[in-house]
Amino acid sequence: MSYRSDGESSPNEDDNISENELDINDQEQNAFVTDDAFVELSNQQDYDGIKPIEAKPPIEINTDEQMRHQSGTPAFRSLDELFKQGVLTGTRMAWLKSKYMDLQNALAQSRDAEARLRQEEQTYLSQIEKQKRVLEEGEAFPDKITTEVQQRRKDLLKYSNDLACTNDRLFDLEYKIKALEEDKRSLENEKARIPNQHEIDEKVKALRQECDDLRRQIAQKKSEIKDQNVSLADKKKKINIATKQHEELQQTIETLETDHLQVTSRPGELLKQIDGFILQKDQTDHETEELEMRLKEQNELTAQLTEEITKVKAATYKETKLVDQQNQQSERLNDEIRSVMNLIAFEEAKLTKGQIDERQSTEAVKSTVQMCRQVREQHQKFQKQKERLLRELKRAENQHRHAEDELASAKMTVERLTLRYAALPHDDTSFDTEQENIKGEIDDICKASEKQDKQRIVNQSMLTNAQKDHENILMQQSDYRRDAVSLAHFASVVSNEREQKCREKMKAKARLESALEEKQRKTNEIYEHQKRIVDLEIQLKEFATMYDVIKNERNKCVNSIQVNHQKANEMREKIKLLENEIEILRTKLSTLEKDLQKKNLLVVASVIERDREKHKVEKRRTYLRELNIQEQQQSLENRNYNNLIAFAEKELAKLKKAYDASVIDRNERSVQLVERYNEEVVFQEKVNVQDTKLKNAYIESRSRDDEVRLLELQIQEERREIALSKKKLPVKRALDKELELYRICLESCQERLVELEKALENPNDPARVRFLDGEDESPAAIMKKLEQLEQRLSTKEEQSLEKDLILEQVSRLIERLSTRADAGKDDTLSLAKKVNDLQNKIKDITRKMMATLSELAIHQADSLKLQQEKNMKDVELRQYYARMEQGDPPSENIESEWQRSNELEERRKTERRTREDKEREMEHFILPGGIVTHAQPRPQRYAPDNDADIQIAKPYGSHAPFKPSEPGANMRHIRKPNPKPIEI
Repeated sequence: MSYRSDGESSPNEDDNISENELDINDQEQNAFVTDDAFVELSNQQDYDGIKPIEAKPPIEINTDEQMRHQSGTPAFRSLDELFKQGVLTGTRMAWLKSKYMDLQNALAQSRDAEARLRQEEQTYLSQIEKQKRVLEEGEAFPDKITTEVQQRRKDLLKYSNDLACTNDRLFDLEYKIKALEEDKRSLENEKARIPNQHEIDEKVKALRQECDDLRRQIAQKKSEIKDQNVSLADKKKKINIATKQHEELQQTIETLETDHLQVTSRPGELLKQIDGFILQKDQTDHETEELEMRLKEQNELTAQLTEEITKVKAATYKETKLVDQQNQQSERLNDEIRSVMNLIAFEEAKLTKGQIDERQSTEAVKSTVQMCRQVREQHQKFQKQKERLLRELKRAENQHRHAEDELASAKMTVERLTLRYAALPHDDTSFDTEQENIKGEIDDICKASEKQDKQRIVNQSMLTNAQKDHENILMQQSDYRRDAVSLAHFASVVSNEREQKCREKMKAKARLESALEEKQRKTNEIYEHQKRIVDLEIQLKEFATMYDVIKNERNKCVNSIQVNHQKANEMREKIKLLENEIEILRTKLSTLEKDLQKKNLLVVASVIERDREKHKVEKRRTYLRELNIQEQQQSLENRNYNNLIAFAEKELAKLKKAYDASVIDRNERSVQLVERYNEEVVFQEKVNVQDTKLKNAYIESRSRDDEVRLLELQIQEERREIALSKKKLPVKRALDKELELYRICLESCQERLVELEKALENPNDPARVRFLDGEDESPAAIMKKLEQLEQRLSTKEEQSLEKDLILEQVSRLIERLSTRADAGKDDTLSLAKKVNDLQNKIKDITRKMMATLSELAIHQADSLKLQQEKNMKDVELRQYYARMEQGDPPSENIESEWQRSNELEERRKTERRTREDKEREMEHFILPGGIVTHAQPRPQRYAPDNDADIQIAKPYGSHAPFKPSEPGANMRHIRKPNPKPIEI
């Protein structure tokens, strides 16, 4: 039986004894353990109903519902805006949203835990109050009472303390297990997200197979492109060869056509030429006879002219002696002579044919002009000699002045020496010798001065002679001026007469319009006549005094004009008779008339022209023979040309066939090009599809890399959290301190217990015993309970070890997957680079193809333009030939260009003459040292101003001396002011 005190009543008296004992044990135990253990013990009221501890899975939260509820939060809105702006990637945004949701869930859980802990705090406070009451009741027990029940109570307390420690350990293990299970679940989720190695290998194999297929296709396309390029190059070569052959054949056809036209028109022309040459032969035979008669007359005239030329030469020799002294009026004479020359040239242009006598007169005038030029040149030479003599005279005057200055200085020195000699004693013989030497020097100086005086007199006489010559030249110049005026008057009279002749000739030209048209056609012959006119002008210079002979020859010219009138009338009669044959014989008439004009001009020509005419007659004869030979050759050539034309027609047929074949080939090539272009477009689309696939794969690989990085960051954060949670666990030192405190409390409680036991064992105290209901457990039952707890502990330890092993395996798998993912990155990068290179190459090839096609089109357009230009030029050339055959110039611009070229030549000649004149003028101012100067010569020595016995003239240096100017005329009339005396 057990005792019970009446004063210690509890509110739970109706409960069982076992429950009361458990409550007491729990209350006593909670005085020595932490709050967490107390919480566990309060939840487990019955040890028999204890179940094995199992880790509960974490509460799964529906993220979709949370995302729906939280999508309207400002944090999610800001993340969406950043994603739209491109600041954040999709994976980063998803990771931040998940992190935000985790933090929000953790905050909600912490708030729930806080509310739960507040409720538990209230319960714990109520329990503490109950325990205090129990302790107050227990203090009434007697001290040092040792009974069996007390011993059992001690054992129970010990076991309860051990059980509390095991419960603490189990709680820590459960906490760790929960954390590990959460890690496991997160890792499983991550593992579920990460594709399997088998899937990755399959994808990699599929990608590699696709890449191999693409490479094969690309290689095939490259080979096809190369083959097509080779075939295209061959076709281009063939096209170029065909085009060249086509152009050559076109050129040959055109040349053959022109040759054919020429050959077809040649026989008729040859027949016409033969008839014309026969007529020319007859006419030339008659003309040769007439020319021989005229040549005899010309020989007689030449004899007379030679005699007159000798007379003119004698007169010109005399005139040259007179013209040697001309100076000032030479320029005027030149101007007048030029005007005369211009008049003569104008008259010569009007009287080109049939006026040989007038040409002789112009030659005479030109000979006088040439003589005037010679006179002018001689005059210039005399002027140069005069200038040179004036310079020498000035130099002699300067030397004379210097000699006079030196003589004056010498006289001064002599006077000084005589004065000194008079002052000195006369006994010494050395003075006599010196005196004799000085006298000899004085005599030498006097002789030199006399020589200089003589030279000066000679120079003055030469100067006077030169002045007289200059006056004579001026007189002669005035005479020549008068002669020039008379010649100009005479030239004007001659020009009037020539104008009359020109009028008569214009009437003749009106009758001979056809001859003038043929004259315009034969510009080359006119050029030869101009050369002959130049030669005749040179001869006209020698016949200046032949104007009387010109008057006699004028009558002959009139006779020749009458003869030409008669011939023209005859030609008119022939034209009336041969009106039907004008078109055929127009060319013959033009040639015949020109030959007649040539022969008429050659009749009046000089002896040199006679030889030339004979030579031309022989040439004509040989030319007729050659024409006969050419006629035979041209007949043969006609046959050859006919054969060539037939051959060319055959070749043209062949070329047409080849052209048709080339057109067909071109069409086929164009069709092939279109097909190849379509294939290229298809391949380009395939390549673009592959590019998009590669880009998507690259983006997926990047996203997987980002996910792997996020997982690594999450693992690091979880490890950090684990470390922080480990740090938050109770530390050993704090627990030791708490243990010491609890031991002190235990000792105090034990002492108090002993006191209570003594008080309880006190037999004098009636209220020392309080009987309790229920029965005490046996030690065997307690041992069984302990064994059960140990078994549970061992199972929990085994489960924790298994979880550690699983964690290690999972970490190894993650490391392998990360290494494979890194290796896959390099492969994908290399594949992407290769694909990009292939795409760039394909694009370059397509660009080159398009460029070559565009160049081909441009070349074709250029060839067409050149062909058109060639055709235009051919048409212009034919027009030029047609105009030349009609006697007109090839084009209207050629004549103006020819006139411009003549004007340029005349300008160059005038510039050259002005340059030569300037150079001649500059020759007068050039000194012997090559220096050009316009200054007057200066003295080169000066007399010293010192008081030396003998003053010798010293030369100047490189610089001119300072010589003050002489006083002017105004200074001579001004006297020096006389200073007034100062009156004091």
